[in-house]
Amino acid sequence: MRYFFIVTLSLATSLAWVIYLYNIDAFEKEKIKNIVFVFLIGTIFPFIIYPIHDFVFKPLQIYQGEGYLSSFLYNFLAVGLLEECIKLVPTLFALYALKNSISEPFDFIKYSGISALGFAFGENIEYALNYGTQVLVSRSILSVPAHMFFACLTCYGFILAKYRKKGVGYIFIFIILGALAHGLFDFILETNWFALSMILCVLLFCFCLEAFVEMTNNTLNVSPHYNPKIVIDQVVVRKQLLLFYFPIIITTIIVATLYDDAESALGAYIYLMVWQSSLIVLMFYRMSRFSIIENYWKPIHPSLPFTLKKKIGSNDVNIFFGLLTIKGEGYNSARLASLYDEDIIVKGLHKSSLLSKTYKARIIKKSYLSTEAIYILSMTDETFPIKNKSFIVRAKTNGISHTMNNNPIVSLNSLSPEQKLVFHEWVILIKSENKEND
Repeated sequence: MRYFFIVTLSLATSLAWVIYLYNIDAFEKEKIKNIVFVFLIGTIFPFIIYPIHDFVFKPLQIYQGEGYLSSFLYNFLAVGLLEECIKLVPTLFALYALKNSISEPFDFIKYSGISALGFAFGENIEYALNYGTQVLVSRSILSVPAHMFFACLTCYGFILAKYRKKGVGYIFIFIILGALAHGLFDFILETNWFALSMILCVLLFCFCLEAFVEMTNNTLNVSPHYNPKIVIDQVVVRKQLLLFYFPIIITTIIVATLYDDAESALGAYIYLMVWQSSLIVLMFYRMSRFSIIENYWKPIHPSLPFTLKKKIGSNDVNIFFGLLTIKGEGYNSARLASLYDEDIIVKGLHKSSLLSKTYKARIIKKSYLSTEAIYILSMTDETFPIKNKSFIVRAKTNGISHTMNNNPIVSLNSLSPEQKLVFHEWVILIKSENKEND
């Protein structure tokens, strides 16, 4: 029965992230059979490591020594580089076998992530059997998503070579970067530096998390299937992850108590409460916050997924006792984007509004002010009291309320002769078919 629980929990953890990748695949969803195919191949490859160690690394006398340098080189070559190359094989095989389905840069991110999650599934089973069920708590929070981050970093060079016309050298650079990040992650975990080891490990994890988000955002920005009506609903993404993770963690602790020992389960629970809970919040929020800007490609630089922010906004989410603010736009633009190219009703927000009644309009264009999405609203109602018939609409992102009865609140603006934005008032945008309910 213990083995059944270990396999089930390991599978559920990997599937949570597979579904996550499916959910953020905004413009062209992949066939389920292709996803299952790549995942299954990924699960087989962890078992190839052992013969490679026996027939390659041992004859070359590459093994884990006692010194820090020896340990680092072992983790870089025999863990990081080996595992990233192994995870890359199913990805490249999938990209070749499913080449008719590969139509956008995000497909590289998606399939490398799925291959890594299949790999993590097999590895989780092995670790739980060898070290106890309780290790699945920390591995579900750190190791499983880290495998996905490392694999996507390794694969990013192929994306740059194919879609940005970078040299083949970039492929090897990012393979080394992925292997280095993976090897360093394992090296830090194995050192006996107590709290310092954990702090360094979490910091490295955070750097890789932010790189994953930025790489993913870039691939979505340049998708040939870009549709201004489609954005990633961050609330839906977070709810899906929470729906999986909450029962996974609780069940893991219960199983560890029943089949291992209560002390190990208690230790896993304390770790979870002390610092891993903040890491979960950081992951779920940062990895759901994507700002899709058509054809915008942001250079990838080392950065963290949080910032020290003196002035806290209403959309900000803070972690680690309120000291850090998670990066990314907190405003969920899904409702506003869904009104693109739709017949809508414009209604004043306040009773003192200039708009004495509701007016018909249509959003005809989506553009960007720096990295902020703005929309061009064309008034189709001849009785509209303001002289202008074309307006710039900006989402209300400050304050507590951003919607009214699930309809977005926006500012109505026009351009002055000096090309400056002139604010008129706050209005509510309602899809015409929903008017009867408002």
